[in-house]
Amino acid sequence: MSNTDADTAISALDKLIAQELAAVRAASRDGNRPLYESSSIRYHAYLTAKDEIRKALAGLLSDGWSVMRTDVLPGLGGKGEYEVEPNICYEPSFPPTIVYILEKEAE
Repeated sequence: MSNTDADTAISALDKLIAQELAAVRAASRDGNRPLYESSSIRYHAYLTAKDEIRKALAGLLSDGWSVMRTDVLPGLGGKGEYEVEPNICYEPSFPPTIVYILEKEAE
């Protein structure tokens, strides 16, 4: 797996991980236990997903596939909002979906 393709594929997930980590820290600082728990669960799920996605992409990319585009579809049905400096973040009831669009190199 080339570093460029790996970086492209994982960068969207890294942004989600950073957002959830910021939410965990803000909730911990503010004593907001429900937000802390939900953000912590998503943070750890994203870390696990990152490892699994990296393994799956490594196999595909070594077989001649390349990442053409990465899209993040937002979660649906937001339950509320919380402020994480300098932005306001919306807590979705469903997690975002990451879509990797791959293309096969001609043989």
